[in-house]
Amino acid sequence: MNSLHFGLALLLGAAGLSVVGCNQSSGTSQRPIDSTQATASVNQHVDDFVAALGKSSAQMDTTGSTTVATQSANSIFSSTSCSGSSGSASTIDDIPKSTTKALDQFLSKAATEAKEHVFREEFVEVKDGNQVVYKIDPASVCGSNSDCTTKLTQNPVRFVVTANTDDSLNVALVVGQARHTPATALLATTEVSARVNLAEVMDTIKLFTKTEDQKNFPEHLNGVLEAAIEKRSDDTFVISGSVIEKFDLLVGQAKGKPVAVTVQPSDPTWALTLNSATNTLGYSVNLGAIDGSVAGTAVCNSKCGSKEKDGTFSGHFGGYSLQTSVSKGATELTVSNLGFGNDTSYVALNNDRLGSLDVNANNGRKYSMNFKKTDGGTLVTFEPALDIKLAIMLNKLSDSMRVDMPSWLSDEIFEVMLGGAAKPSVLIPAPICDSNGNATTKSQLKVVTGELTLSSSSLSSKVDVATGMCLLPVDGSDSKANPVSRLKAETCQ
Repeated sequence: MNSLHFGLALLLGAAGLSVVGCNQSSGTSQRPIDSTQATASVNQHVDDFVAALGKSSAQMDTTGSTTVATQSANSIFSSTSCSGSSGSASTIDDIPKSTTKALDQFLSKAATEAKEHVFREEFVEVKDGNQVVYKIDPASVCGSNSDCTTKLTQNPVRFVVTANTDDSLNVALVVGQARHTPATALLATTEVSARVNLAEVMDTIKLFTKTEDQKNFPEHLNGVLEAAIEKRSDDTFVISGSVIEKFDLLVGQAKGKPVAVTVQPSDPTWALTLNSATNTLGYSVNLGAIDGSVAGTAVCNSKCGSKEKDGTFSGHFGGYSLQTSVSKGATELTVSNLGFGNDTSYVALNNDRLGSLDVNANNGRKYSMNFKKTDGGTLVTFEPALDIKLAIMLNKLSDSMRVDMPSWLSDEIFEVMLGGAAKPSVLIPAPICDSNGNATTKSQLKVVTGELTLSSSSLSSKVDVATGMCLLPVDGSDSKANPVSRLKAETCQ
């Protein structure tokens, strides 16, 4: 086997057998297992999941599932919405099908590699009744690559298999003389899951990397990640990933240009549900808070002043959540639990904020959006009211960095409010097109229920769009002017 196979063999372990990661205990006690049973069981568990998921994903058809949302976005943001709306929407609709096909191919490849180069009877090193240990054969994975053979001989790679009374299997990747354990996995009848310890992964990678090549490695990397594939029925699978223990990264410290990132735990962080019987694809995100900092010396150019070059840029993102489900030919799409964490997101320089963002700060910080096709376009309904507040304070930057910036970026607070009704809504009109496919109507947004208000702290007046009125661009406005000043409320055209 060549170096590609060697890399795949390591990937199988370091990424949790390439496919998986969640609950690491089935909640049952262990039982004895012999090598013949272990080899057959591991390969059978993997084969069963690959075959079932491949069959289910191949049957998925979500054509037209997101058209109602993508066409409305095109109507607002695309200058070629007449000719491009259906094409752009179908491109997005095809993503789930191509993704599930690629997943099936990847899992099949991983299963083949596992059977051919890991879980084979001749690779069994230990079988004591309670566990079976498979040791990667350097000759099998390295072929004529002497460097590969030397490294694997010095740092043997093993897979330790134990069995539970519910017929699930535990698999641990053990590497080197220090027996690093970068990944563990659980293979059960209805779940294949794995856990990756990033600190152990880094220690493992260093075993196979020359010292001089480690100079750009992170000074600090911690965290435990999980991913899982759960079979809920013959037609329904859930693929998920989680940040189980805080992700913590520090790089560049040795060079005096540190970059640090932390991500708070969340379980699951994301989940994808595939139901081939109903051609439904569900997706949810629950990302924890992210904090980061970067030394000015790592990002600054000649425009930076001393406060930027000698200082630190930092940021806090409160998190992100949403939940949605799409199906073939849908005329409605609801995105719920939308939010950006439980506090204010911001970017700062030397702890002085340059900008901040709040969404529904006084109303639970969450909202939902429903997109629905109508004869006149796409109706977008919000629940509850929507309140977005964006503060920009770039006057904290050095003068040299603000030379070409418009004045409204210096110290401004923008607010967008859509309220005045239990479920305020706006209509994104379908474009009227001529024979050449060009839009003959202006981009506009009609308030159907409630009231839309846009304000900017440096402007004396707000833009108030009452029920039945439209938000339109001001003809001939300066593209560098305050964005709110370039919009107006007027009778729909």
